[in-house]
Amino acid sequence: MSAITPPVAVAAYAAAGIAKADPWAIGWQACRLGIVAYIVPFIFMFQPALILQGTPSEVILALITGTLGVVALSAAVEGWLRKKMLVWERVLAIAAALLLMYPGLFTDAIGLGLIVISFFRQYASIGSAKLKVGG
Repeated sequence: MSAITPPVAVAAYAAAGIAKADPWAIGWQACRLGIVAYIVPFIFMFQPALILQGTPSEVILALITGTLGVVALSAAVEGWLRKKMLVWERVLAIAAALLLMYPGLFTDAIGLGLIVISFFRQYASIGSAKLKVGG
């Protein structure tokens, strides 16, 4: 992970040199893209079902909620899902991500509710816009 995140960020700085871009901007963008790689190992401590330790139903539930949590965290950190996310959508998505990654049916239910609220505007407004051809 040190290859993509500041202050070492050797790979990110090499890419910045090739692209003739700002090394710090590239380094921080790489850090944002790699944030999941920092959080997920800590989640393994709280949720051993993510590394397939537990009953089949626990493992399946953990994989589903963990995947949803990672998607929510990625969308929130990047600020984009189907279109640019508003600040309140990003805050809800981060909260949802952390709740979904933490074990427990109660936290999963709250996290799912927050994800629905956060992502609803993204999908509702895209679906309502009609593409006009030739008009």
